[in-house]
Amino acid sequence: MAPARILAHQLKAARTLARLDQQELADRSGLSVPTIKRMEAGDGPIRGNYESVAAVVAVLEEAGIEFIAENGGGPGVRLRAPPAPPSIPSVRRS
Repeated sequence: MAPARILAHQLKAARTLARLDQQELADRSGLSVPTIKRMEAGDGPIRGNYESVAAVVAVLEEAGIEFIAENGGGPGVRLRAPPAPPSIPSVRRS
Protein backbone atom coordinates (compact mmCIF):
# COMPACT_ATOMS: atom_id res chain seq x y z
CA MET A 1 0.00 0.00 0.00
CA ALA A 2 1.27 3.47 -0.87
CA PRO A 3 2.12 5.98 1.83
CA ALA A 4 -0.46 8.65 2.58
CA ARG A 5 1.71 11.32 0.99
CA ILE A 6 3.42 10.68 -2.33
CA LEU A 7 5.79 13.29 -3.71
CA ALA A 8 5.84 14.43 -7.33
CA HIS A 9 9.37 13.12 -7.89
CA GLN A 10 8.33 9.72 -6.50
CA LEU A 11 5.53 9.54 -9.04
CA LYS A 12 7.85 10.38 -11.92
CA ALA A 13 10.46 7.86 -10.70
CA ALA A 14 7.78 5.19 -10.28
CA ARG A 15 6.47 5.75 -13.79
CA THR A 16 9.97 5.54 -15.22
CA LEU A 17 10.82 2.42 -13.23
CA ALA A 18 7.60 0.80 -14.47
CA ARG A 19 8.65 1.72 -18.03
CA LEU A 20 5.47 3.64 -18.70
CA ASP A 21 5.34 6.91 -20.58
CA GLN A 22 2.90 9.62 -19.56
CA GLN A 23 0.42 8.64 -22.29
CA GLU A 24 0.33 5.00 -21.22
CA LEU A 25 -0.09 5.91 -17.54
CA ALA A 26 -2.88 8.31 -18.50
CA ASP A 27 -4.62 5.66 -20.60
CA ARG A 28 -4.38 2.98 -17.92
CA SER A 29 -5.56 5.28 -15.12
CA GLY A 30 -8.34 6.94 -17.08
CA LEU A 31 -6.77 10.39 -16.74
CA SER A 32 -5.42 12.88 -19.26
CA VAL A 33 -1.76 13.45 -20.08
CA PRO A 34 -1.97 17.08 -18.81
CA THR A 35 -3.23 15.71 -15.46
CA ILE A 36 -0.26 13.31 -15.24
CA LYS A 37 2.10 16.19 -16.12
CA ARG A 38 0.59 18.37 -13.37
CA MET A 39 0.95 15.54 -10.84
CA GLU A 40 4.63 15.10 -11.72
CA ALA A 41 5.39 18.83 -11.63
CA GLY A 42 6.76 20.48 -8.54
CA ASP A 43 8.85 19.45 -5.59
CA GLY A 44 6.21 18.58 -3.02
CA PRO A 45 3.26 16.26 -2.65
CA ILE A 46 1.28 15.26 -5.73
CA ARG A 47 -1.39 17.78 -6.57
CA GLY A 48 -4.67 16.21 -7.57
CA ASN A 49 -7.94 14.97 -6.18
CA TYR A 50 -7.99 11.76 -4.19
CA GLU A 51 -9.61 9.67 -6.93
CA SER A 52 -7.02 10.72 -9.53
CA VAL A 53 -4.06 10.05 -7.25
CA ALA A 54 -5.54 6.71 -6.20
CA ALA A 55 -6.03 5.70 -9.86
CA VAL A 56 -2.41 6.50 -10.76
CA VAL A 57 -1.03 4.76 -7.67
CA ALA A 58 -3.15 1.66 -8.38
CA VAL A 59 -1.80 1.40 -11.94
CA LEU A 60 1.79 1.76 -10.74
CA GLU A 61 1.38 -0.75 -7.93
CA GLU A 62 -0.18 -3.19 -10.39
CA ALA A 63 2.96 -2.70 -12.53
CA GLY A 64 5.06 -3.86 -9.55
CA ILE A 65 5.98 -0.53 -7.99
CA GLU A 66 6.27 -0.18 -4.23
CA PHE A 67 6.19 3.31 -2.74
CA ILE A 68 8.55 3.75 0.20
CA ALA A 69 7.62 6.34 2.82
CA GLU A 70 11.08 6.49 4.40
CA ASN A 71 14.18 4.54 3.43
CA GLY A 72 16.86 6.26 5.46
CA GLY A 73 17.41 8.87 2.79
CA GLY A 74 13.81 9.96 2.34
CA PRO A 75 10.84 8.71 0.36
CA GLY A 76 11.40 6.60 -2.73
CA VAL A 77 10.16 3.81 -4.98
CA ARG A 78 11.32 0.32 -5.89
CA LEU A 79 10.18 -2.71 -7.80
CA ARG A 80 8.65 -5.37 -5.61
CA ALA A 81 10.67 -8.54 -5.45
CA PRO A 82 9.21 -11.20 -7.71
CA PRO A 83 7.55 -14.05 -5.87
CA ALA A 84 9.84 -16.94 -5.11
CA PRO A 85 9.32 -19.98 -7.31
CA PRO A 86 7.55 -22.84 -5.60
CA SER A 87 9.92 -25.18 -3.87
CA ILE A 88 10.22 -28.68 -5.22
CA PRO A 89 10.57 -31.31 -2.54
CA SER A 90 13.75 -33.26 -2.81
CA VAL A 91 13.53 -36.95 -3.50
CA ARG A 92 15.54 -39.18 -1.21
CA ARG A 93 16.91 -42.33 -2.65
CA SER A 94 17.76 -45.25 -0.43
